[in-house]
Amino acid sequence: MMVDGHSRAALAQRVLVALFLTAACEAAVGDDEPQETYDEPVEEREALECDIQLACGEASSEAECRLPWRPSGCTEIDDAAFEACISAMRDVLADIEDGTGICQTRDYGDACNEWELYADYDTCATTAGRPLYIDGEQTLPIVVRTGRPAMSPRACAAEHWLRCAQLEAASVPAFRRLQAELGQLGAPPALRAAARQAAEDEVVHTRLCLAQANAMSDAERFSLRPMPRVAARPDVTLEQLAVEALLEGCVAEGAAAAWAAIATENADAEPATVLQTIAADELRHATLSWRVIGWALCEQPSIAGRLQAALEAWQHGARSAPQPPGREDLARFGVLSATHERAITAELVEKVVRPTLQALCRRRMDEAARA
Repeated sequence: MMVDGHSRAALAQRVLVALFLTAACEAAVGDDEPQETYDEPVEEREALECDIQLACGEASSEAECRLPWRPSGCTEIDDAAFEACISAMRDVLADIEDGTGICQTRDYGDACNEWELYADYDTCATTAGRPLYIDGEQTLPIVVRTGRPAMSPRACAAEHWLRCAQLEAASVPAFRRLQAELGQLGAPPALRAAARQAAEDEVVHTRLCLAQANAMSDAERFSLRPMPRVAARPDVTLEQLAVEALLEGCVAEGAAAAWAAIATENADAEPATVLQTIAADELRHATLSWRVIGWALCEQPSIAGRLQAALEAWQHGARSAPQPPGREDLARFGVLSATHERAITAELVEKVVRPTLQALCRRRMDEAARA
């Protein structure tokens, strides 16, 4: 876990006992297809921004230009919105160069401050909360950005908290759908009530994460567009629900709980308080997923093999996934490095999640054999 001596022992005791569920950055058994990148259009936007700053005397060379925020290689850009931004920037530059434009008024702001970004978090970003999949595609709320992007450690931390807010927001309809589907399959009322409570927790998490993103951003302000209503799947099976509980609940939310707890160690007071709340709630959500698996195994012991195969496939995908982005030197903002997250994940999945699942499956199979 990239810690040693007494710190390692204390960390192991806290995480392995109090946070007995955890997992890796990727929330789904994945797909090794290369991610599409958008270097060329992003570079065009940066070049136009620099040209405008040079034309306005705000920079004397390209090296002095203050470039806008650049999305990661895991980001998809809404092409129409992005082209509108580029077109507006070209018009502003032309007006400035012919003397009719005003440098202090960047009237491409509306076009460029709200171009919509969609990110593929299956393989490229931290998992926080239970992911929402609709027709096999992970769904996240759209971010609306206003203001001028900045490049600083605080701005990088703000981007991390913004991603967390998106993921937490997606967890709300995910849990509401889970509640409905548990009802369809005849789950005990206590499980349905826990799913409903988890959805309410995620509403709070979304607000907390978004507040942190805005507090850490000096020049931009963020908001999220509403998530769509998601109906229960009429054909969902007990096996499917159990596998999702394992990968999306025990794995993804166990990760969120462990990472949040560990990130409090070096965080400033305000993000640490938020992380403590998230860690406690996500642990309960991960525990709910184990309860769902236990109930499903009682109802249908034959799914034990499918669950273990799903975890094996997930671990194989996690080992072969590309190295995640760095996020270094942001500990005071409550952000672990991606390398640290991955190291914690690998050890805990192997030493905790896997043996816990094996023991639970064995017990249910033994009980079924005795019955």
